[in-house]
Amino acid sequence: MKTTPTATRVVPDPAGRPLMRFTYDPATELLVGEWLQDLSPEVVRLGATATFERLVEWPARWALSDGSHVAGDWLDLLPWLEYELMPLLATNGLRAIAYWITLDPATQLGLSLLQRATDGALPIATFTDEPSARRWLVEQGAPRAVA
Repeated sequence: MKTTPTATRVVPDPAGRPLMRFTYDPATELLVGEWLQDLSPEVVRLGATATFERLVEWPARWALSDGSHVAGDWLDLLPWLEYELMPLLATNGLRAIAYWITLDPATQLGLSLLQRATDGALPIATFTDEPSARRWLVEQGAPRAVA
């Protein structure tokens, strides 16, 4: 049985510093985006745009956003995420996003507001541990191997 290797790419910010590390598993159609910088509106816009670019390159249906070791206030970006990015992600085949986050209050608030704003158009949920995030993706229809 031939297996397709997992793809990995580190995307830099405009200054050349690592912004996000993406890993894609074609067998499960899972895209994992690991944030490598603390969050700000600029960093989140750059990272979200890079995520969309990976979805164009790799046909992921499921996403795990790993912000487990970063924090920051990016609330000013909520309208762009709600009205532009999330519909674009859904239109391009993404079925659900699990956010693995820290206990940072600004991050939790932002994702809570985003979750309410998307109102199920693209299912999203937040978790403070990776196994719970992966189990939720399986509950949304991802292959069991995601968990």
